[in-house]
Amino acid sequence: MNKLAFRILNKIVSKPGIDRRTLVAEIQKEHPASPHEIAVVIADLRNQELLTEGDQGFQPLSANEEFYQKMQPYSDDEVLDLLINYLNKHSGPSVMTNLNNDLQLHLNREDEDYYEALLAENDFVKTTYPSGPTIPTFFISDKGKINLRKHGGYLNYLEAQKPKPVPEDIVLKYIENELMYDPVEVLKMCGIDIRLMNTILAVLGDKIHKYYGAGNSFPYAICISDEGLRYLYEGPKTSVAKISYIHNDHSSHTHGPNSPVVSGNFAARNMESISIGSMSNSSIQQGTYDSLGQIITRGQDELASILVSLRAIQDGLDNSIDVHKELISEIETLASQQKSPRPKGIIVTTSLNAIKAIIEKIAVNAATPAVVDQITHFLSNHHF
Repeated sequence: MNKLAFRILNKIVSKPGIDRRTLVAEIQKEHPASPHEIAVVIADLRNQELLTEGDQGFQPLSANEEFYQKMQPYSDDEVLDLLINYLNKHSGPSVMTNLNNDLQLHLNREDEDYYEALLAENDFVKTTYPSGPTIPTFFISDKGKINLRKHGGYLNYLEAQKPKPVPEDIVLKYIENELMYDPVEVLKMCGIDIRLMNTILAVLGDKIHKYYGAGNSFPYAICISDEGLRYLYEGPKTSVAKISYIHNDHSSHTHGPNSPVVSGNFAARNMESISIGSMSNSSIQQGTYDSLGQIITRGQDELASILVSLRAIQDGLDNSIDVHKELISEIETLASQQKSPRPKGIIVTTSLNAIKAIIEKIAVNAATPAVVDQITHFLSNHHF
């Protein structure tokens, strides 16, 4: 059961009779999900006969009471999210046993002791011992109140603490479809301060090609290189150098309020440039698939046949199931490469290997073995 499904089911078990509008509103306060995503998961839970919906709102099915009693949260952070959000909404202090009962977590004594220790160490929570040194009492701390109000939930706070992608990685991801782009326009679209232009392009180094004379508002246009694609899909392979980005608020340039102006470690590499002279009547134009010319690669027909087989499998997938969603994503990646005038072997190989591993594991339908054979044959005969 994924995080969202657990949260929805736990909410219904703890609040039988809750209506759909209230359920969606409360879930969205605790979990970043759209109403459509929540509706899909609810439908899946109904199909599994884990809940019903009628005039009296949502109800857990009594036939599954044993399942509910054994139901456990997805992770420690999920449990802490429930506990901390509850403490934030209830002003009075609570002991772990009461929290377990009120939230219907069905934790045994050992689990209670474990999460009691996690709460005691969490700086969103203040711990006191009015009933003796072995019975901690919890209530929300000032830091917890401030950050829960700011972020809307403990999980949202944790998500906000994760490292943000550095500017050059954002740029590289934006141009990964192998078109040519004016770098000024790329930074504007990515919400990055254009004063960082020269630094970002220097850090990107041989991850991009430069086409002099092809830019609109810059001396050259940029396009991702094979090294750039390799970096995106395999990660850095060289030593790194420390480069700092310094943000100056006094500028006439427009940039997003959350522009990623940061310090970090980035690969130090030489720059590669290609001069193409004047753009007048040139076959190379910014942002068009035809601009880079058609590259003929081996195995295109075989790859197209594999994609047809995968599309047939895709029709039977359920997008609310994580592993199915992952498979659909890989199929779409493969399809985009198959359509590309410059399909990259490293991306095709990575996607095919991922697809093969997934469908071998889940055995989608009777056609699965044949598709696995197709992929295996392709990978053994085409080395990129």
